[in-house]
Amino acid sequence: MKRDRFKLGLIAISVALSALACPAWSRPETQVFALELGRQSGTFYCKGIPLEAAMEKGTMGAALALDMPMSQLDSMDLSSDQAAMALIEGILGYAIDNCPQRAKKIFREFATLGN
Repeated sequence: MKRDRFKLGLIAISVALSALACPAWSRPETQVFALELGRQSGTFYCKGIPLEAAMEKGTMGAALALDMPMSQLDSMDLSSDQAAMALIEGILGYAIDNCPQRAKKIFREFATLGN
């Protein structure tokens, strides 16, 4: 019984310390994340994956590439114009360089996202 309480205490301490080590992301860091999200999404898009699925996979890839805790992903606001521009810049830049024929269709796919 004491051993279980000891383990729970260690878990609580490690969770509390990780919260201290992961401060909230600022706007420039959000733009860095959005640009990396675009690049990661572009890699999946150029492999033939539909844009919506590529962006979902790109989100996880960007979080892993930037060593961002998943708890920060929920609190990140990507709705600003600067974040949207960084995301579009990342995905278009990668697609134009690596799959130009597919990149021509990207705006049509953007328009149908969410429908």
